[in-house]
Amino acid sequence: MFWNKKDNENGLPDLPPSTPVPIPSTITLSSIENDSDDEEENSDRHGLPSFPDSPMQKGFSQSAIKDAVSNETIEENEEPETITTPHDESAFKAVEMDDWSPNQKLAPPPEIPSIPTKTEFTKISIAPPPRPISFTPLPVPAPREKSNEIFIKIDKFYSAKKALNQTKSKIEEIDKLLNKIRETKMREEQELSAWEKDLSAVKARIKEVTESIFEKIE
Repeated sequence: MFWNKKDNENGLPDLPPSTPVPIPSTITLSSIENDSDDEEENSDRHGLPSFPDSPMQKGFSQSAIKDAVSNETIEENEEPETITTPHDESAFKAVEMDDWSPNQKLAPPPEIPSIPTKTEFTKISIAPPPRPISFTPLPVPAPREKSNEIFIKIDKFYSAKKALNQTKSKIEEIDKLLNKIRETKMREEQELSAWEKDLSAVKARIKEVTESIFEKIE
C-alpha cells in the first residue's frame, strides 16, 4: 500500500482509454440525409464548426462528431482510471491494489548518488619567485701616488735654464749698482759734512777778524 501511494504521488495521472472511431464502409443517400439532419441538430447544440459538403467527408465527419460527443458524455459519468506511464528503468511502476499480489516483486528503488564527504581541491602549481640577478661590480683602478718628479722636454729645460741665468746675472748687476750708489751717497754725505765744517770755520775766522780790526778803528 505504501509503495502504491508513493507511486501514485510520483507518477502522472492516468489518461482515459481511447475508443476507436468507426469508419463506415458503405455510404447511402438516406444515411447521408439522416446524418445531415443530425449534424444540423448537433451543431445547434454544441456549436461545432461545419465541414466541407462532399459526401464522403460529410459522412465521416458526422460519425466522428457523434462519437466524440458520446465519448464526452461517457467520460463525464465515468471516474478517471489511473494508468501508469513508463519512466526510467530504475523508477517505480504504479500497481493497482486489485491487480497486486504478494508474489509480485516490486522494482528496487533508484540508487541515490552518494554525496562526497571531502571536497577535492585542484592543485595549482605556483611558480617560484624569480631569483635576483647579481651584478658583478667593475674593478675600480687604484689612485696613483703623486711623485715629485716632473718630466719636461730637454729644449725647454735648456731655454728655461738660460733665462734663469740671465735673470740671475742682471739681479747681481743691479745689486752692485745699488751698493755703488749707497757708497757714493755716503761719500757725498761725508764730503758735505766736511764742507759744512770748513764753511763754519771760515765764518768764525771772518767774524773774529772783522771784530778785531773794525772795533779798534771805531
